[in-house]
Amino acid sequence: MTFDPTEPAKFFADLRGELALSTTGEWSHNGVPFTHQLLIQFLFKNIVFNEDKNRHVIRVGPQEVDFDYDDTVAFVRFFDGDVSPATITLLSGEKEPLRPDTLAVGSENQLYCMTQNGNRARFLRPAHQELLATAVDEQTIEINGKKYSIR
Repeated sequence: MTFDPTEPAKFFADLRGELALSTTGEWSHNGVPFTHQLLIQFLFKNIVFNEDKNRHVIRVGPQEVDFDYDDTVAFVRFFDGDVSPATITLLSGEKEPLRPDTLAVGSENQLYCMTQNGNRARFLRPAHQELLATAVDEQTIEINGKKYSIR
């Protein structure tokens, strides 16, 4: 199946089976990983929370597609603390200011923060390592001269 970003409705009509998002931010369909970057960004950018289903779905126009996810639907690919304010880049390709007051450690000792649209984003290994380079101690980071506690 090929993806044409100008015809998402056709793509959804052809999408049958299990669509899944892993805890490391990788999309797959029936166990086969997606590798097309435009498709991956398209999927991330069209994730919305469906109040009636009490879960995230992919919505394009009136069409919705359910997908499996275990942990979260947002992932931090890069962290840049050399700019003010510090920024994060999500797997969707979107760049936004880091909200350091929302940093938290999850049950698997993985870092998380909240995104501008209210999603909890998991730091992928490269971003996690970049952020840890700002650590003052085990529970404190320093970004742009200001210290923040990690919950």
